[in-house]
Amino acid sequence: MILQDPIIVLWETQIHSEKELDNLHLEVSTLIKIFEGCEMDLEDLYAMEKALQMFHRFCLQLKDDQLTWTQFHKLSEKLVEEIEVSFEEEELPWSINEILPCFIKNITQQRSEMSSTWINNIKSECSLFSTMITTDANRLYTKANNPPPFITDHDIKELNKMIGQIEEHLNKLAIEWLLEKFRELPDSLKEDFLEVAKQILEGEHSKKL
Repeated sequence: MILQDPIIVLWETQIHSEKELDNLHLEVSTLIKIFEGCEMDLEDLYAMEKALQMFHRFCLQLKDDQLTWTQFHKLSEKLVEEIEVSFEEEELPWSINEILPCFIKNITQQRSEMSSTWINNIKSECSLFSTMITTDANRLYTKANNPPPFITDHDIKELNKMIGQIEEHLNKLAIEWLLEKFRELPDSLKEDFLEVAKQILEGEHSKKL
C-alpha cells in the first residue's frame, strides 16, 4: 500500500511550466522502474509517460525560433488537435485543455521577449548610426532588413522607423562621398561632371512629366 502512494500523488499533480513537466517526467520514469512487473500500475504510468513525452515534443516544436507567428499559431493548433486525439480514450491526471494553452502562453511570452531583445539591440546600434562610416551603416541596414521570424508586429513598426532613419543617413553619406570625389577632380573634369549631372537630372525630370 505504501508503494502505491507515489502513483496516487501523481494523480494530484499539476503542470504549469516546462520545469514541472521535466520533473514529473523524471518521477514517472523512476516509478516505471520501481513498479516493473506490476502491470496494473504500469498501465497508468505508461500512459502518463506517453503524455509527458508528447507535451515535451509539443513545447520543443513550438520553441523553434525559425517559425513565423503565422506558422507558430497554425502549428500550435495542429499539435493540440493531435494530442487531443491521442488521449481521447485515455485517462490522465492532467487536463490537456488546461496544460497546452498554458504552454502556448509561456512560449508566446518567450518569443515576444526574444523579439524585444533583438529590436533593443538594433535600437542600441541605431543610436550610434550618425557617427557610422558607410560600411558600418550598410551592415546595420542589412541587419535591420532581415529581422528574425519571431519579431512581433509592434516591433516591426518600430523597426520600419529605424530603417527609414538609416536610409536617410546612408543617403547623406553618399552625398558627402560624391562631394569629396568631386573636389578631387581637376577643374576640367568638374565641368564635365556637372554637365553629365545636369543631363541626368533633366532626363529624370522628363520621365516624371
